Amino acid sequence: MHSSTASRHDTDAPPPLTVLIVDDEPAVGKALQRRLRGRCEVLLASSGPEALALVETAQPHVVITDEHMPGMMGTELLARVEQSHPTAMRVLLTGQPSLDLMVRSLQLKPVQRVLFKPCPLDEVDALLQKIRGRRARDERVTTTAIALHEQASARDAHAANSPAAGASGPCQSQPMVVGRLRLNRKKEVGNGITPRVG
Repeated sequence: MHSSTASRHDTDAPPPLTVLIVDDEPAVGKALQRRLRGRCEVLLASSGPEALALVETAQPHVVITDEHMPGMMGTELLARVEQSHPTAMRVLLTGQPSLDLMVRSLQLKPVQRVLFKPCPLDEVDALLQKIRGRRARDERVTTTAIALHEQASARDAHAANSPAAGASGPCQSQPMVVGRLRLNRKKEVGNGITPRVG
């Protein structure tokens, strides 16, 4: 019985985070992969087109990309990721920090965070914790919305099947009956007949 309870909890647990690291220098991606082992699932890509293909198939929670890559800059890649997979956290990684790059990157909507090489592990951990917290909030909101929808549907079904729902028919006919009685009394008065009261 204990094992079945444990397996149920394992099933309910959210899947681990998937992080896609894009860098044309394989050593950079592999170093981050080693440092993140056990914290999340790490995918590696060495170019923008390869990263976009992985985004379509794996749908990562985080995309960390180098800025200076041949064929496609990191900012361009993140802009395309925003279009195809907008829920992914988009992080720009650069080994050439400058005030101009910081200002330009943060002004672009696709870039949500900028990290500098060598990327400190505590910064990546803080980023992953932020994403886990956001996922937990989204799941709570979704669960609450589903529960409220089910409760509303149950109330509507109960009201439709309740005997009180058919009681409105006779009540609706009462004004019509009263109207006919008043009309008949007017006719009697018009014909010189005194209507009987009581």
